Amino acid sequence: MARSVKVAAARIDLDWMTPARKRWDFFSRRHPKFYGAITEPKKS
Repeated sequence: MARSVKVAAARIDLDWMTPARKRWDFFSRRHPKFYGAITEPKKS
């Protein structure tokens, strides 16, 4: 049985997303205090 190998390659410009990341301000809000409700054990 012959196997074929497929490879995908792409050039990615990481700086292209910089303006959007600044508008979203996602990374500045990644603090544990904001995840309390979703990390607490489920109450029965």
